[in-house]
Amino acid sequence: MNSFSDALETFGGPGKLARSLGITTQAVCFWRDGKRRIPADQCYRIERAMGGLITRQVLRPKDWQEIWPELVAGYGEPAEPLAAVMMAPAGEGG
Repeated sequence: MNSFSDALETFGGPGKLARSLGITTQAVCFWRDGKRRIPADQCYRIERAMGGLITRQVLRPKDWQEIWPELVAGYGEPAEPLAAVMMAPAGEGG
């Protein structure tokens, strides 16, 4: 078993995810079974459809930093709200 497989079962199975994404159940099963790599363009959709049960970082552990560089700085720590950054005095905030 892997993280995707575990999250998939918690979510309700490959058929439910396939319907949510508008793709075939076979494609989801190939991803689950490791027969095909999950395409980068599907990872965000999977993360959203599954309500955060699994993240893009887990789905693409070897290359997520290159695909989604905006996630690198905040990975593993809470994000600073954009409003706090925009309202901070000059020289403060992100």
